[in-house]
Amino acid sequence: MSPVNILITGTPGCGKTTMIKALVEVNAKRNFRSINIGQFVKEKGLYTEYDSEFDAYVPDEEPLVEALFPILRDQRPVVIEHHSPLLFEPTEEESKNGRMDGLFTLVVLLRCDESVLFDRLTERGYGVEKVIENHAAEVGNSCGIDAKELVEYGVASHMMELDATHPDTIQSSVETIMKRVEQIEKEE
Repeated sequence: MSPVNILITGTPGCGKTTMIKALVEVNAKRNFRSINIGQFVKEKGLYTEYDSEFDAYVPDEEPLVEALFPILRDQRPVVIEHHSPLLFEPTEEESKNGRMDGLFTLVVLLRCDESVLFDRLTERGYGVEKVIENHAAEVGNSCGIDAKELVEYGVASHMMELDATHPDTIQSSVETIMKRVEQIEKEE
């Protein structure tokens, strides 16, 4: 059986980091390796530049995916958090040879009420442009559209969407994710 690899995605501020920490902690017996793409990019030097306007490193996507690929194909389960599911969009060649097929067992899209998200981003001290862009991404469901494409491309076999507006629902969300993972495992 292949390892269970989960991609947690959603607009910045929707609760990905909180969710991944709870998921790994509650499921210690599974020995999930957790990867925050932003930190991984910075630690490994896998970026093209630092964007001071958005206070973020711009990933050098091809080398980044190459560095992640052996981790995702290892037998240890992995939980990755990133705001852009299309980081794992296969190239035309990868679509033909199936290299990216089945990288993720499950993509979990976290959604957040737009007004709560706006407040979270503002409280983080994000610049106006970053707040506006991320708020618009949530309103337009860009992460959701991109996550569905990963399933269509075969990179992920399943997808689910959870409301992460209220931090007190984290525990029940983790339980929902793991019930879905167990259901998928039984189907395989």
